[in-house]
Amino acid sequence: MKTHLFKSVAILGLTLVTSAFMGCGQSDNGGGGGTAVTVNQAGYTNYIGSCSNCTGINMGSPLLNTVTSQTSDGSAELSLQLFGNVSAGCMQPANKLVICASGASVLGGTLRVTNSNYFCGLPQGDYALRPISASQIYMTTLTGGQYEAVGPAGSVIRLSLMQGILYNQNGLDLNSTQNRISISASMQVGSGAGCGMLYTY
Repeated sequence: MKTHLFKSVAILGLTLVTSAFMGCGQSDNGGGGGTAVTVNQAGYTNYIGSCSNCTGINMGSPLLNTVTSQTSDGSAELSLQLFGNVSAGCMQPANKLVICASGASVLGGTLRVTNSNYFCGLPQGDYALRPISASQIYMTTLTGGQYEAVGPAGSVIRLSLMQGILYNQNGLDLNSTQNRISISASMQVGSGAGCGMLYTY
């Protein structure tokens, strides 16, 4: 039942998300995949201090070691880890605890910008992504939460997560490299200027 529900949620999410990025009046030009992005695992313990409501989250053991995502044309690629808490009485094995995740949860890792035009002129390169306020997770779907990505020359991208749907055609697994997340988030750059929406799959 849980597997069937998870697949239904994942398929619905993929259907609704356009898997394109439209920022600063740019339209999606289509395209393929990109190169792998290495997760920046440094400083996760410091995220607690920068996040307004993360103190109760277990940051010691990720629920997913690798979660990837990208825009349909490869203008942005993400390589992340997922942290959160597990509901009491969870009967899942250690590598499947994400199925029982509930409450506050955060993503952290690397956002790679390969097309600066889609980010309102910010430079290409790798941006370290950290939470500013926690998301909420239920049934492998994240909602809410504020994130900040700091990149070359101190460039800043701020993301307000609307929804993030975790999925894996073989089932979400702690160490799987096939874990993915479809994201819809509004963006601000620099001192707070609006920069459209980020849609990834």
